[in-house]
Amino acid sequence: MIALGRVERSVGLRGEVRIRLYNPESRTLADATRVSLRRAPRDGPAGADPSEPMTREARITRARYVSGAVVVAFEGVADRDAADAMRGLEVCVARDALPALEEGEHYHVDLVGLEARDETGERLGVVLDVIPYPSVDALVVRADDGRVAELPMVADLVISVSMEARVVTLEARSVAELMEPPARPGRANPPPHARGGRGGGGRR
Repeated sequence: MIALGRVERSVGLRGEVRIRLYNPESRTLADATRVSLRRAPRDGPAGADPSEPMTREARITRARYVSGAVVVAFEGVADRDAADAMRGLEVCVARDALPALEEGEHYHVDLVGLEARDETGERLGVVLDVIPYPSVDALVVRADDGRVAELPMVADLVISVSMEARVVTLEARSVAELMEPPARPGRANPPPHARGGRGGGGRR
């Protein structure tokens, strides 16, 4: 399942909720009728029922887009209290529910886990995450020594992406300049702004 966003809060009195999208440009929920709602352990509002299933199916009855988010009504959620109980849930769809891509485009979720190499084929590390920023998306790459870099996804730096080989080729000098200092012995630097590879609806 691909996580598209998270329920932030209720909207109005009729059971609608505001979903913050991991990729503000994603319009996948405009066509979706059924989604999966996922709650992380101990996540959600105070007093949430701990016996509630971690993942459940839900049907969207209406959706409208606002800046960086979408306001959604779910079947069976008829009032503000029911909507408030959904706070913190992740909204997910199946991978095949995402729109088809043009040649050379890639979903963010597909880039996570790719091996990063330089122009000569030497290994640089692995892609931990893709972070969408207003100006440009960024790859989060962790080197084998624990150093982490946030690399703007621009043509001069990201040379190529091969989904078949599971490799992204990067310009070595830029990667070296953007890498954080080496981690202290026994400790790896955490990826900046890491979100576990979310933003499934994002494209490159």
